Amino acid sequence: MTTGPLTSFLALAIGFALAGAVVSLYQAVTARRAGFYLLGESGVNRYAAALMLAFAAPLLILRNVLAMPAAVDPRARIFGVAAATVAASLWSLGSGAALLTILHF
Repeated sequence: MTTGPLTSFLALAIGFALAGAVVSLYQAVTARRAGFYLLGESGVNRYAAALMLAFAAPLLILRNVLAMPAAVDPRARIFGVAAATVAASLWSLGSGAALLTILHF
């Protein structure tokens, strides 16, 4: 295996691990469930939430999709799960690549 796909897979895995760590840390510190509702906070909390959500979003996207109620049309649910998986994977790949770049790994 060449280093390109291996680095991409490593970035994807690190991105998902980073998302899980950020969400778990937030929930341990604040005793509140992390979610996109944090963007509705006011003042400095909104900027802190945006920074936190930049790395936590892949996990939150997948968690929201898995908690989604069953749709009337099963095809719509399958499309929603597929689209969310692609979006979360690309977001995780980007955040993992950013972390790898910061660490110069």
